[in-house]
Amino acid sequence: VSTQSTWGHSCQSVYLYYCSQYQTRPKACIRALLPEVVNWFGLKSLVLNDRVLIGNKGLLPILEVVRINEYLTEFTITGNGIKNSGVDWVVHLALTHPSLTSIDLSDNRITNAAVAVLNYLVHRNPRILYINLQKTRIEDHFIQNLEHQLSVNRANNNSTNT
Repeated sequence: VSTQSTWGHSCQSVYLYYCSQYQTRPKACIRALLPEVVNWFGLKSLVLNDRVLIGNKGLLPILEVVRINEYLTEFTITGNGIKNSGVDWVVHLALTHPSLTSIDLSDNRITNAAVAVLNYLVHRNPRILYINLQKTRIEDHFIQNLEHQLSVNRANNNSTNT
């Protein structure tokens, strides 16, 4: 992330900027969650539960906020009407995010078609340790396969930290 491009901005102003770029209406509840502190992008987690209901289009400006918060480890978008294409966008971000370890996609409209990109993510980014897919339309055996690789990632992470 270029400090030049974010200089003079806050998480909230970045969210508002990208809402206009993606032509999506900003949500007051998300604005309230995001810090207004200029030049501070130190969020550790971002939790959007089912009361927010952002949908796929509303996800795009939020991913820009996640992208600039390089210390963010937990991203939760439970019950937000996210579909498979939204999972593609999350994976694209998560592949190179320097700190993200946990993604909660539970209770969204995600199907087996999203498994390939999620599988790619957990193999390509060993920092990803947890992905919650409960209450999605993904079949259990696919979730178990992903969980197996996530357990490998956790074991490798534990061995490098000791």
